Amino acid sequence: MILTATILSSCEFINNTFKYKDTTIKFVETLLNEDYDKCVDYMAMEHENAKNTNIDTLKVGLASFRELIVNNFGTELDYTFIKSEKKFSTIEGESTAPNTTIVLTRILKQKRVRSN
Repeated sequence: MILTATILSSCEFINNTFKYKDTTIKFVETLLNEDYDKCVDYMAMEHENAKNTNIDTLKVGLASFRELIVNNFGTELDYTFIKSEKKFSTIEGESTAPNTTIVLTRILKQKRVRSN
């Protein structure tokens, strides 16, 4: 029974992984377009850890994050999805929080093609 549950859970996780990649790309593109309200919509604001978050302060942080990306990488980016992670543990506080998945994406400057 545990093996079956793990397999079914894994299949769902793998399918969701593709969605995480797409959502991450949409989030970064929305961030670059300075639509911070929509950026917040992509975040798990219903999560227990986010319930007391001041949205205006979060938007200021998102603007700073955008500036960091643009200053270091520009606005033409290549994305490489590295992994998504959801940790389950019997030790309290060690599991990934409910409705949360950690996504690691590499962002690079897009290479310019030279014409001769």
